[in-house]
Amino acid sequence: MGTNMSRKNRPSAHRLGFESLEGRLLMAGNVTASVVGGDLILTGDSQDNSAQIVQVMQGGQPIAGSYFVFGSNGTTISGGQSFTNVNDDIKINMHGGSDRIVLGNGSNNANFIVPDDLEIDMGDGDDTVVLNRISVRDDATIRTGVGADNVNISASIGGLAGVNSGDNNLTIDTGNNADAVFMQNTFVRRNLTINTGTDNSVDSVSLFRMNIGDDAIINTGDGADNVMLFRVVVTDDLILNTQGGADFVSIDQCQVDELFADLGGGNDRLELTNTVGRRKVLQGGFGVDTILESNSLFSQFNSVNGF
Repeated sequence: MGTNMSRKNRPSAHRLGFESLEGRLLMAGNVTASVVGGDLILTGDSQDNSAQIVQVMQGGQPIAGSYFVFGSNGTTISGGQSFTNVNDDIKINMHGGSDRIVLGNGSNNANFIVPDDLEIDMGDGDDTVVLNRISVRDDATIRTGVGADNVNISASIGGLAGVNSGDNNLTIDTGNNADAVFMQNTFVRRNLTINTGTDNSVDSVSLFRMNIGDDAIINTGDGADNVMLFRVVVTDDLILNTQGGADFVSIDQCQVDELFADLGGGNDRLELTNTVGRRKVLQGGFGVDTILESNSLFSQFNSVNGF
């Protein structure tokens, strides 16, 4: 196994923002919105749909349980645009098509509050999910199905007072194909789990300036995947599994309890800089693997089959 001290060019990070949907107007369909049993429910059709949910504001403060739902790029909304008495979950099922869903207006986490759980299922297609400065009182689950998907998150999951009765987890499953998950300025009270499929497409996971209250688990499947963590605090375990392919992992200015990194087969590269923890276990698998480690302090170290 070789060691090369020259720094690899870092992959460009995906930015939180709003991507153009030009050219999809003719394929736009309909999203049905309603409140059932305290849940705000959005249901798409098989066409390409684009919708945004924002909380109703009055005097600069959010009105609890009140939301507006907008369609864009030709998407129509059935059932009205203004909804009240939402005191439980927000559930979104967009079905097939290349869909886009945005929650929040980007102003402040306190200006969009999900009363309980957030459940998003985009179905198959090239989908985009944006959580743009929101708070979820309990769990958030995002599934994007098969397709080249983008998930952009700036949020607080389980971060509000009096929510400890739930699990307070964030789970992201992007399915197969080339997917990108970008998260910044995000708090997760308990566990963060990210799965980007088991195929050999190139996936990207970027976590910037985050605090995770328990475990962070990242699985990227086969393919030449990129995983970047910058200024991430993980109270318990950080578990990385990038499986086959020539993978690149950068962990910079992070704090963990235990680090378990299994980069699988392929010529992999791990950059571990300015990071502290109690224990690290690194496994490179088959291939010519490279580690660049600088200013990192762990009291226990195990290297297995590689590094």
